[in-house]
Amino acid sequence: GFPAEDQEMFGLGFDQRWATGTYAGFELTERSAQGERSLGVLRNATLAPIPDTPGQLRYQGDYRERTASVYARQLLGDRFSAGAAFTVSQTTLDSDFPSLSRQVPGVASLTPSPEALLSTLTLSARYQHPGGFHAAWTSEWWSQENNGDAEALGAERFWQHQIGVGYTFPGRRADLEVRLLNLTDEDYRLNPLSYYLEPPRQRTLELRLRLAF
Repeated sequence: GFPAEDQEMFGLGFDQRWATGTYAGFELTERSAQGERSLGVLRNATLAPIPDTPGQLRYQGDYRERTASVYARQLLGDRFSAGAAFTVSQTTLDSDFPSLSRQVPGVASLTPSPEALLSTLTLSARYQHPGGFHAAWTSEWWSQENNGDAEALGAERFWQHQIGVGYTFPGRRADLEVRLLNLTDEDYRLNPLSYYLEPPRQRTLELRLRLAF
């Protein structure tokens, strides 16, 4: 894994509510991490082409992620609401071995600089009955472009849908919900360089109980 020792995060957000029952906002964040570690290597102590002397090689990494997201949600009467959200995230990782000369054959393959651009679009609709019953539908579109040293991975695009029904107990002391995730049983291949909450890889039934004390 990436040896993150120093991490920094900066964020800026704005949320607004209108009398028309409209909610909207945006968020900008930048996260960076730097780290280093020593790797065990074998060096040539003689002119023989066989490495025979153990040693260490210092590795440095620089990870950076920039994310922008916007959302809007609209109340449709007393029981229905619909919303949309879009997020785009650009991630880069620069690797380096400071003690190795760039003229050494094969160094370029040891210091990759992959880039990934991940976009997600979320569409949702919800029904809430005054008696506590509720139901929701969510559709998510995922798109990832890989560049730099990750270009060989190509692009990945897919939809995932989920539906859920539940009941909120009086006083909101508990909420019980049953959801069916990934309705179309859609698998995917995303570059883990991007940060994301991993969606299910197959059709999944989820039972969730939330308690409030």
